Amino acid sequence: MRNGKAAHGRPLKGTTLNGIHKAASLMFDHAKKAGIITVNPCDIVDTPSRDAWEKKRLTGAAAQKLIGELDPAESMECAIALCVTLGLLRGEAVSLSWEDVNFEDHIVTVRHSFDKFGNLKAPKTASGVRIRPMSACTEEALRRREAALIEEYGPNAPGVARRRTRTASCACFRQDRSSRTSSLTAPTPTT
Repeated sequence: MRNGKAAHGRPLKGTTLNGIHKAASLMFDHAKKAGIITVNPCDIVDTPSRDAWEKKRLTGAAAQKLIGELDPAESMECAIALCVTLGLLRGEAVSLSWEDVNFEDHIVTVRHSFDKFGNLKAPKTASGVRIRPMSACTEEALRRREAALIEEYGPNAPGVARRRTRTASCACFRQDRSSRTSSLTAPTPTT
């Protein structure tokens, strides 16, 4: 099958073949347990290996160019800046709250992540909770995001008032941790 062509005219990828092998193996195991067959033919052949894609990363110059073109006042562009400057995953960047950022000590603490369903979750391992040093570029992006929140919602913007009353905590992107929306987008103001 790997050398043959699929309906779209191209050879099947290893990941697709691996999935087909798993599904067929389950089906034949069920038939074997039911007494329809005596041997699972999938046990005789090697399981196709999944494709390994080469990871691509930005060069330093490309990363600086990208950061230079972003407007951190916009929520998602701030998230991209955090991903690039702090090495965060998408779910980690959007789960940050102002309590995770410490402007005094120039650190960002990664404690949570959003899963693909929008649920806030703790890291799978203890090493998933980590403290990242905040560069001047990251601090500038966060301060611009804070200023945008203040401009949009006033001095009582979600999390900003809390930061002013608590030293060393950061501005909150989300109103509360139970929110299922992106943490980098401020909630709709209540009237």
